[in-house]
Amino acid sequence: MTQEPEARPVAREPFPLHSKWEGHYQCSQGVTAMHLELTAQRDGKLTAIFEFGPTPENPTVPTGAYRLQGTIRVGKGGTFEIALAPHEWLVEPDGYIMVSFSATSSRKWRRLVGRIEHPACGELDVRRAD
Repeated sequence: MTQEPEARPVAREPFPLHSKWEGHYQCSQGVTAMHLELTAQRDGKLTAIFEFGPTPENPTVPTGAYRLQGTIRVGKGGTFEIALAPHEWLVEPDGYIMVSFSATSSRKWRRLVGRIEHPACGELDVRRAD
């Protein structure tokens, strides 16, 4: 008789090590499209590429992109929390500055909601794209 292998629970990563997010944020220029690519390390270090640009309701926003560095940690109830600060421009449009932000995921890691940390800005809301 063949013995079945012992069933073991599937180990889930404490947070996704690489993920892509799409959505928008609010700043003085109005609603702005946002693409975020996160790369996490198991020690909680986090790097990101933040790309922004026009939306259908705000088509005159220029495109831009910059790198950020920060941390990711497990939050309450299976969420994760990120905090990121600007590092370097990749594409710098005239009149724009790099901004820090923080956000918390949904429990299923499909949505990030947070705040841009600048007085002229507000909320960000992105959904997992990968």
